Amino acid sequence: MKNIIILVFLVSLHLFISCSDNNNMNSYYNNPCYTKLPYTDQMAIDVALIDEYLSEEGIIAEIDESGLRYVIIEEGEGSRPTADSRVNVKYRGTLLSDNSLFDENTEGIELPLSFVIAGWQIGVPLIKEGGKIMLYIPSRLGYGCDGSGSSIPSNANLIFEVEMIEII
Repeated sequence: MKNIIILVFLVSLHLFISCSDNNNMNSYYNNPCYTKLPYTDQMAIDVALIDEYLSEEGIIAEIDESGLRYVIIEEGEGSRPTADSRVNVKYRGTLLSDNSLFDENTEGIELPLSFVIAGWQIGVPLIKEGGKIMLYIPSRLGYGCDGSGSSIPSNANLIFEVEMIEII
């Protein structure tokens, strides 16, 4: 009798599991990080989206070999930061997809360039103290497939306007 009860339980459990909703698993498999594209494939998609945006907006940007697109608004004066520099910057960050603001600092904040996203590490040293630059950052030079919090989704291409106040 005990074996029959165990058998009925196992059959019932199997039927319950096989008939359950698989939305949780589907959302797992639909996560871009689960089916992560190779670096070059994702970069090609990102660069095409950024180039389309720039073309539609009539923006002529310089192209870095990394995939970063940028426009130097003001070069600034003095020295340029290095990858190891700490800088005091003002910035505004928006999503390329809908121009929604996800972060902004208008007072100035001290940051070590070695601890920021790759797009900043490449772009900020292109200007000098007092300079201003627009960075059009492919997702792989930003937050990648993981995104950041609730405001930066997976594989988001980013736009940053950065003003370098000083090198510290």
